[in-house]
Amino acid sequence: LFTRNHRKNLGVTRAFRITQRREPWRFGHHYMSRFASVFLLIAVCSLFAEALWHDPLKTLNALKKVPFFGSGPSSCTSHPVPVPLTAAALSQLQPALAKADAAVNAAFTKSGVPGIAVGIVYNQTLLWSKGYGVTNLVNQSAPTPDSNTLYRIGSLSKIFADLATLQLRDRGMIELDDPIAKYVDFSMQNPWPLEKGITFRQLGSHMAGIPRSSPCNAIIGMCNFTTDDMFARFAAEAYIQPPNIQPSYSNAGFALLGHTLEAVVGEPYADYVVANVLKPLGMTSSGFDYTPDVVARMATGYINSLPNAPAPLYDLGWEAPAGQMYSSVTDLAKLASFMFSVDVTPYDTLDQATPAGPDVVNRTSLREGMLPTWVNDQGNAGFGLPWEMYNGGNFWLLTKGGDVLGYTASFVTVPAAKLAFIALVSSDAVDPTQFNTAALNVFLPAFEAVLAELQPAPTLPSYASELVAVYKGDVDPFTPIANVTLNSQTGVLHLDLTVIAPFGLVPYLSADLSYDPVRQLFMTNAPAGTCQDNQAGGAVQYVNFVRNSDGVWTVSVPGLLWVTMTQSP
Repeated sequence: LFTRNHRKNLGVTRAFRITQRREPWRFGHHYMSRFASVFLLIAVCSLFAEALWHDPLKTLNALKKVPFFGSGPSSCTSHPVPVPLTAAALSQLQPALAKADAAVNAAFTKSGVPGIAVGIVYNQTLLWSKGYGVTNLVNQSAPTPDSNTLYRIGSLSKIFADLATLQLRDRGMIELDDPIAKYVDFSMQNPWPLEKGITFRQLGSHMAGIPRSSPCNAIIGMCNFTTDDMFARFAAEAYIQPPNIQPSYSNAGFALLGHTLEAVVGEPYADYVVANVLKPLGMTSSGFDYTPDVVARMATGYINSLPNAPAPLYDLGWEAPAGQMYSSVTDLAKLASFMFSVDVTPYDTLDQATPAGPDVVNRTSLREGMLPTWVNDQGNAGFGLPWEMYNGGNFWLLTKGGDVLGYTASFVTVPAAKLAFIALVSSDAVDPTQFNTAALNVFLPAFEAVLAELQPAPTLPSYASELVAVYKGDVDPFTPIANVTLNSQTGVLHLDLTVIAPFGLVPYLSADLSYDPVRQLFMTNAPAGTCQDNQAGGAVQYVNFVRNSDGVWTVSVPGLLWVTMTQSP
């Protein structure tokens, strides 16, 4: 049984070709009758309960049920810029939140799981959260789930491994493209001998070609080997594909990443993440150790095959970096808010733009972690560090799912809207993305409509009228001419850039200008219908206005025309 399913799972991430799968360790109704004896349940759990199953394809299929999800945009799409919500706007959103509540409740009732906790985050605020069902099927006095109830989050733990990796790069202790063999004595059988050693970036994005699970027998309490022991076991195993070919989802890869970081910092991986990532983010209800105080706050997880069988809170041992953690909706909302601090919109204040967790990672690194390291041929799905990414046609979604014996979790973000949807479930019987999808379906359209009404009129600096003029440069034998005009009705500045060449006039650029008051700079607006050009970085340009020492304005368009043009009298 193990061998057959293990063999099947070796190809699970081959460009999303497999339609259904479970971790080879996970005990579920696919493998055993629900009438199995308790003794047999425990025995089989011992064999299969490492349970770090996570299925990106199921997430993709679930997200396809969202109305805006498609194969990709057929034309350019634009969205309202995230802005602070007024009291009136919050009031307008209440019907949409009520519909989201009803939709999630209907999905919960249909699912039959014991309990869930869900939340919607906008920018720096947990906009809405609610619990459904119970935290314990037996204890009638157990509290109803809420945003502070703790759940195991399985593979959502991988997010924090990558944040720690980016942080150590920022601190100058590693480089993402360093081979890990520079820091640890690691090797595997390599059928591709010309390939250099695997790197931090490859491990953190499932691109290293490492097998899905670690060679530690996948038995409860039996993955507690030392790193030296595990490296000896890996040395007898082979890569399943060359690095950077395509994703191969790997819990073993993240375990290896975590223990390599451990060697770099010289302290236990979990201790480092708690002190340097979770604590700065304010995630004080998240961690790795299931102490009595933690267990008292947890929802009891239940095994799919026997609905009334509580799942053991077993330790993943050496594979802990891949899926050991617990958290709550409130804490994961802080993670989402940290992610949304990466981009400063023209309507954010500098205070709002400050990352929620000082000294976690800098904005450049956070952006890097949110970029895809691989995109499939259809352009509708990809992998990042460690995000599973999906093109919703109108939105690019960054998601992460988790599944550990008795629990599932789903974290879906819409970065362009600074929205996140969180679902934590005390059962491994369902795909938790369905609860986020239910909320997305009804909330996102209404949210965009409200946000559109809040869009401020274009702003210009107080000196904007002084910029209206003709500017001239001199680069023999060429003469660049810039003409800046101001539309009195729309209040928009427009730039026409032409070069007078010996052979005639050469139109260079014609575009409206937008002003970013936070960065205090002008940018050209992408002309309508230039979506692909804009995505390739060709339609938006920085326009630099500077008053020289004589008090005369100059203009340049760095990168497009490296000439400074001076305002004509």
